[in-house]
Amino acid sequence: PPSRRSRSRRPAPAADAGMRSDVLTKPLFLAGDRWSELARQLDVIRVLRVNANGKISVTNAMQARLRFEMENLDINLVQ
Repeated sequence: PPSRRSRSRRPAPAADAGMRSDVLTKPLFLAGDRWSELARQLDVIRVLRVNANGKISVTNAMQARLRFEMENLDINLVQ
């Protein structure tokens, strides 16, 4: 039988990952231009945010985990 072990070396998500995502994403979206300040206050380091106008912003920690297939994307890298 095939192995059930994941081939990924990343750890499994925490049991509360979905709840944390639900609780933390809305405030970061609603914070507008102050979202990165709020993310720091909430100790959220990996963020990919697309605002209402389609502007893409990512934190350094999140960028390290991403690979974009489209070229020439205008992505705002947030420290």
